[in-house]
Amino acid sequence: MFCYFCSCTKPLFNDYILIMEGILLVLGVMLLFALIANNRFRMLRKMADQVFDAYQQEAKTKYQALHSLLNDAAARTTMQLNENDSNALNKWLQDVSNPGLTIDQQVELENNISKLERQLVDLPAEDREQTNNAEDSESLYRHARYQCEALKKQYNDTVVHYNNAVFLFPSNVFALIFGHKKRTAFWTE
Repeated sequence: MFCYFCSCTKPLFNDYILIMEGILLVLGVMLLFALIANNRFRMLRKMADQVFDAYQQEAKTKYQALHSLLNDAAARTTMQLNENDSNALNKWLQDVSNPGLTIDQQVELENNISKLERQLVDLPAEDREQTNNAEDSESLYRHARYQCEALKKQYNDTVVHYNNAVFLFPSNVFALIFGHKKRTAFWTE
């Protein structure tokens, strides 16, 4: 090409090379940031998944004990849950064992179960029948509930870090590109 300002051809070619080098450098830096952001998202999601897997193991024990407590409470006349809440709790306890649910769906079910289970378990001591089976179920439930609450807090901490990475600039740009979405946290008291 011919430069109309100074009648030379070489400097114009060098300018194009410098511009192309600059563009390649910017693209390389953006690619590096994208890889770092994607690896961070994957690491945070994996950490949350690992904590959720540990939670699921404890939750199975809690749900079994809660189911037997619900059956014991149904046999008593002092049940504090109304029939609709009792039916909803039974349905949610069955639904939560469905292997096709996503983690967010399981967290939503647990949040619904948690709201009703406190009404069932927090009965006054004089209203409870003190049978060996009821005592075993209740102590098993309380232990599993305590373990689950600790794991819920740990899960929520990792979800907060993940969600912050998904929503805060500049990582939110890469979250949109790579399809990372917000995670649901557990409801806690």
